[in-house]
Amino acid sequence: MLQPDTNQFQFYMGYIEAMFWTEEHELGDAEMSDETLKSVRKDCDDFLEKFGHLLPQDRDMDQHGHDYWLTRNGHGAGFWDRGYGPVGDTLSKHAQERGEVHVYVGDDGDVYYD
Repeated sequence: MLQPDTNQFQFYMGYIEAMFWTEEHELGDAEMSDETLKSVRKDCDDFLEKFGHLLPQDRDMDQHGHDYWLTRNGHGAGFWDRGYGPVGDTLSKHAQERGEVHVYVGDDGDVYYD
């Protein structure tokens, strides 16, 4: 189990918070399925493994997770507008290459990740 004080955990939380913030009309107060949590962790872990070394250290990891969600899904903010210069452009490119993620509430009332 991840500890809340780890960078990895904070990145996940920022990503999930951004997901629920941008998709509030769709998700409401539904909870994430275990399958979705595993998918989020795998997706975030992969991004951090490959590009985590590029993330500016002067920001909290939850902000980076938030920016990852926003950037990959084409919301009007993200890595490119944080003043990171070429690093922000590189992070944006890699996040966008991963494609958009769609979330929805299944028949069981849980949130799923597509």
